[in-house]
Amino acid sequence: MNKCNNMILCVFGATLMFATIVNSDSATNIDDNEMGMGVLYDMTNIFLGDVIHTERISNSFLNLSAVFENGDFHSDQVNDWRKWLKYLIGFSVCAAIGIVFIVVMPIVGFIFCCCRLCGRCGARPGKNAAKRAKCKQRTFCTVLTILSTIALAAVVCAFLCNSILYKHLQNDNDEGTIGNMKSGLRHIETFINTTVNSYIDYAVDIYSTTSKGILKQINDSATGAVEGVLEKLQVVNLIAEAVQISKVVNETRDELEGVSSLLSELSNETKQLQDNLTDIKNDIESVCAYNNCPGYNSTDYNTDADYSSLDKLKNELENVDKAMGMDKYIREGQATLDKAKEDAYKQIRIQIEDADKAIMDVKDEIKSGTDELKKEKDKLLGTFPDIYNTLNDGNKDVRKYSEYVFYGGIGVCCVYLIVVVLYYIGLLFGICGERPGDGAPCCNTGCGANFLISGVAITFIFTWILMIICTVLFCVGGPAYTEICRYFDGHDPANFKDFDGMLKNAIDVKSYYTTTPPQFSISGSIEHCQQNKSLFNSLQLDYVVDLNKTLDISQIDHALRDLMSTNLNIDNITIISKGLNDSLNDMANSGLDKVNFSIYFAELSKKLTAGDLSVMASIIWGIANQTTNNTAQQILSKSAVRLQDLSDNTLPPMKANVAELSTSLIKLQQNSKLSDSIYTLISKMTSAQDAFNSNKTLLVKDSIVGLAQGIINVITNKVNSIKQTIRVDMGGCQDLSTALFTMSDALCLQALEPLNGLWFSFGWCLFFFVPCLIFAVLLAGQYRRTLDDDKEFDDPNYMMYGGPNPDTIPLTSVDRSSGSSAYPRSGMLNGGYRDENRTSYANPPPYTAHSGIAAYAPPMDQHHRQGKAFYGDGFKAGNGANGPYSYPY
Repeated sequence: MNKCNNMILCVFGATLMFATIVNSDSATNIDDNEMGMGVLYDMTNIFLGDVIHTERISNSFLNLSAVFENGDFHSDQVNDWRKWLKYLIGFSVCAAIGIVFIVVMPIVGFIFCCCRLCGRCGARPGKNAAKRAKCKQRTFCTVLTILSTIALAAVVCAFLCNSILYKHLQNDNDEGTIGNMKSGLRHIETFINTTVNSYIDYAVDIYSTTSKGILKQINDSATGAVEGVLEKLQVVNLIAEAVQISKVVNETRDELEGVSSLLSELSNETKQLQDNLTDIKNDIESVCAYNNCPGYNSTDYNTDADYSSLDKLKNELENVDKAMGMDKYIREGQATLDKAKEDAYKQIRIQIEDADKAIMDVKDEIKSGTDELKKEKDKLLGTFPDIYNTLNDGNKDVRKYSEYVFYGGIGVCCVYLIVVVLYYIGLLFGICGERPGDGAPCCNTGCGANFLISGVAITFIFTWILMIICTVLFCVGGPAYTEICRYFDGHDPANFKDFDGMLKNAIDVKSYYTTTPPQFSISGSIEHCQQNKSLFNSLQLDYVVDLNKTLDISQIDHALRDLMSTNLNIDNITIISKGLNDSLNDMANSGLDKVNFSIYFAELSKKLTAGDLSVMASIIWGIANQTTNNTAQQILSKSAVRLQDLSDNTLPPMKANVAELSTSLIKLQQNSKLSDSIYTLISKMTSAQDAFNSNKTLLVKDSIVGLAQGIINVITNKVNSIKQTIRVDMGGCQDLSTALFTMSDALCLQALEPLNGLWFSFGWCLFFFVPCLIFAVLLAGQYRRTLDDDKEFDDPNYMMYGGPNPDTIPLTSVDRSSGSSAYPRSGMLNGGYRDENRTSYANPPPYTAHSGIAAYAPPMDQHHRQGKAFYGDGFKAGNGANGPYSYPY
């Protein structure tokens, strides 16, 4: 029973151990780049693993091996929150930043709102734009567009992550997180069932088949030992030769009788044939003596063969008859052999029964262990329906509440999207619209500024709530990745080496092993399973169940060695008795070897008749038809009929007898050459009989030792083969690692990565919302300006110097005449300052005298600075400082 329990622990303890360690290098059907989010997941993982938290838990304050002991959790190792805070310093800093953001953003928003209410921060739009306003607008617009676009990309990623997370939690068609966990469990269930059944079937079937053959060999060991000696002495072959010679004797006697009978019959038939041919010849010659008989030849009417001259072999037949009865003597010799085998079995029957019992005990022990193993397997598999029911119930709740999560996620993403959309609309209005003011269309930059400020307002109102959501998700998903799922990246078992001690204590490996393996490594076991090595070797199950003890054949070996040490006392055998010896000598001296068979074959080769009777009959018919004498015609016709009758009825039986006689003579000729073989057989049988009877005890014992040692070798090799197959060839655990990895991917890839991608997208948006907010406020202030910047009089770009008729003539000297030579080449004289024109100031030219330009009276009041000029009874916008023409006063 202890061996049975060890075997059970061997398989199921290993399975439970692997169920705790979820990792494999085997491929699964889970897509880690669904909807192209693989890049975002990689960014998130790099941010978490390489920026926020690079330290491994194995290098932390924790003593991993002391967290668990004998499967029990020791909480004092993890209760110091200050150590955890220091270990998770990256998460702590990020959480603190989030809290500061949550607190500061509403305060800043409140201050900003108050400033706006007080007319600050761009609340009161200025009329004239500042210097280089166009450059500022373009710069602010470009920067805000880039920042908004980056934020929009984050919003799109957030929508996609929310959709992917919803899809996996909904688990349609069992393709989501829970569905893949169920799939992994089904693979584990299949692996357990298949592996256990394969172990059981192989061990039971192979041993049962082997034991049947071995039992037969053991039961036949006594007779086999005697037969082995007899075969060694070639007794069996000699008896077989004697049996064959006995058959030859019987066949030879039959052939001799046949030859004698056929020769007598052929002699009589030949004589009768010759008499008939002579009588026919005489009749024909009686006619031909007086008539012309063309074609007639009297020599054709004779027989060639003369069988009466051949010896009938009656003496040889009498000699062979004396050798008959050889079968009886052979059976008597065979009976002595059977008695020797029976005596040998009786003397070692007890040892044979002990060996049989030892073999059956091992078989029963294996059968009992496998039956118990099946029960434990069924018991373990019976827990899987409860697990499936739990997962199915959980799936219903997850599907229900995942809808709330999904729609909530859409709502949160929409808040981000509204802010970005408001910024984009504000930018479009600012780029495409005119400046605000009296008479400006609705699509003006002032409306764009309102949209930008709306985006700023929503940012202040909601971002602190969004940061709360982002921080909570970050605090849940971040540590889950860095402390659990990070170690599954790359599916490298080396990542688990630091956890070997903790996992061995958590699983309480010692409870599964009779003796704890000194070099046991969970990471090494995982690596072996990835390579599809056997479960037995991967988990070092030799320390769970000792196959050498389970398949112990020492009892069988002991029983067979007792059999080998037994001495046998066997009676003498008689394989060649006096009667058999005499019969063989009679056959050898039968005289067949002295018969001259060539004389017989020469006579048989002769024709029965000198001519062809059928041709001869045709010739006689022709002669008869040519004869006019009725009497002669009748004689010839009768003779032709007799010839044809002899050809059709007499010759065929004679030819058949000749053929049969030829066959019999051939066989007799072959059997006539057995004399030397018979003498050799007599000598060998006598020698074999004497050799067995003189050394039978030693020979039989050596044969039994050889048989028993052969049985020991066979069963040892077969048991070693079973051990080797179980340890190395069977139970490849790649399917188990694949199933377990499917479960880990269901949690890490399908649930955790979309969740981390969601908060990363939220944080991405919030990070870029801060500069977006600043540039949106700055740009809104620019968009609210109703006028362009007012250029100063001394500005070289003033309209007066850039209008259609600029005054570019320099004032050289108003006191010099145009013809003065004081300044010969110093400049061009201004004719307006000539002396002859100084008297005309009282009557200046009208304003309309300027060529092609509408002139207006220069403004004389404060409206000049406001860009208005008198025209008739009112002011006209667009003239003055910004008009096509202006005066400097």
